[in-house]
Amino acid sequence: MATDLAKAAKDKSLRYFLISYTDLFGKQRAKLVPAAAIGEMQKAGAAFAGFATWARHGRRRIPISLPGPIPQA
Repeated sequence: MATDLAKAAKDKSLRYFLISYTDLFGKQRAKLVPAAAIGEMQKAGAAFAGFATWARHGRRRIPISLPGPIPQA
């Protein structure tokens, strides 16, 4: 059974949660989520914008949603 994060935040007087994941390049990405929004985020998931995941690296744009090898520079 999953922990109710909204209840845990209230019980422990937490103000923020650090939500993280590992991107396709093996880098750890994270964002702070206010405790008031954690219940909905727990249900719907944490959305990370493309710019926040560093999906583009300079001039070379890497299509992260297409299968196949990564193009070499």
